[in-house]
Amino acid sequence: MRQITIISVFIFFGIFHSKAQEMLGMVNSNYAGINGALINPSSMVDSKLYLDIAFITADVFAQNNYIYMDKRNYYFPSFFSKNPNFKIENGKSTLDYYNKRDKFLFANIRVNGPSAMVCIGRHAIGIYEGVRSAISVNHLPYHVAKFIYDGLRYEPQQNIDYNLDKLKVAGLLWGEIALSYAYIFYSNKMDFFAGGITIKKDLGIMGLYLNDYGANYYVPNDTTLVMNNLKAEYAYTDAHIFNGRTFAFDIGFTYERKPSESTMRFRKLCEQKYRDYIYKIGLSFLDIGAINFKKHATKYDIQDASTTWVNIHKYSDKDRFDQDLGVRFAGQCTRTNNFNLGLPKGVSIQFDYHYRKYWYLNSTLVQGLDFGNAFVRRPNQISFTPRYERRWFEINLPLSLYDYIYPRWGFSVRLFNLTIGTDKFGGFLSLNDFTGLDLYFSLKINFAKGSCGKGEGWRNFKTKMQKFYKCRKF
Repeated sequence: MRQITIISVFIFFGIFHSKAQEMLGMVNSNYAGINGALINPSSMVDSKLYLDIAFITADVFAQNNYIYMDKRNYYFPSFFSKNPNFKIENGKSTLDYYNKRDKFLFANIRVNGPSAMVCIGRHAIGIYEGVRSAISVNHLPYHVAKFIYDGLRYEPQQNIDYNLDKLKVAGLLWGEIALSYAYIFYSNKMDFFAGGITIKKDLGIMGLYLNDYGANYYVPNDTTLVMNNLKAEYAYTDAHIFNGRTFAFDIGFTYERKPSESTMRFRKLCEQKYRDYIYKIGLSFLDIGAINFKKHATKYDIQDASTTWVNIHKYSDKDRFDQDLGVRFAGQCTRTNNFNLGLPKGVSIQFDYHYRKYWYLNSTLVQGLDFGNAFVRRPNQISFTPRYERRWFEINLPLSLYDYIYPRWGFSVRLFNLTIGTDKFGGFLSLNDFTGLDLYFSLKINFAKGSCGKGEGWRNFKTKMQKFYKCRKF
């Protein structure tokens, strides 16, 4: 089996094994509870819930513009088959868009364990923990993508001079423990202002980045790479818990226009009243921070390096690659044992309009913030999501533009306390080429405001399930 370098491993791992990333069909709901803090921590304080306990929340997303499966050759349920039968073309089950456009990839996985939120009048407190991974590849030249996909043996690209100057690769795997707090700092008649913050202790497990600032290269044959005038930074860690750590934060604000004035007086948590809005506007800053890797970390700063690299295709592990890199560029690079890698930072604006009774219209914009030397780039996204929202049933239909270019449509449903959804439903129906996927779910138990004495929770859940099955008996 052909061996590839550690950079290639990260790129292909992201393409084939990795997430919305924003979970548009869930986080903007008035029943989102603790999951609403993932898009805006201030949203908790005016939730329709006074207590929300999530057992597990998971999200898997990936999108790229290079590797794909032809829509005629795959059937999505085959991914879950023990022996999937994908059509093979030229010895491969995947194809590539070979054109002169730069290639990109973003992938994300989030798994949150037991989490909770409680709303007490003007205050709301939440806590969650989980494991996240994210990888971004930007400005990957088509010729580099082709050499990764087909190997150096791709003869049409051999003996041609190519330039590199903008390639950025970054990958992170980290654990997260988060505490959220939201507060209504102004409420007068029909106006409502709230602010919230999530403080996160992030524990780095593994990180990698490559920044290319300039180089030219050519491939004379299927085993050799000739590199000239290389300027780059390359850093990575081994996979260990507590390789790095930092404090990061999300911060958000919400304004709501209410139809009438309300009171905050209550004796029990369940007596809190929820008063719906005419519309609300939210602003949030997400994943502000960078993990400082100090253990099992290596960073190379390469300046104006040149080399003829024979047998570059034969590396079987990163240790051999690392040793050869240090020797090959000795005197042309500086090696250190720590580096910082930024989280996928972004700013988001949310607008939610209460159309009538159970119908809401939402629009959400997410803009990645590209600052810092090395970071995982958060993709841009704008969406429009109609939703029908009731206590035990909800449906969302998100329509979005990924990176403001690629249209997607999604679907999510909440039945009792289980939510399942996707922001890219077309990938499940073979309507277009398979270039990525999106899937999320959440299982929880919660209690609505104003529900005292109404059997809220497991008892009501059980009763409704019994009625649900009984009415289907003929």
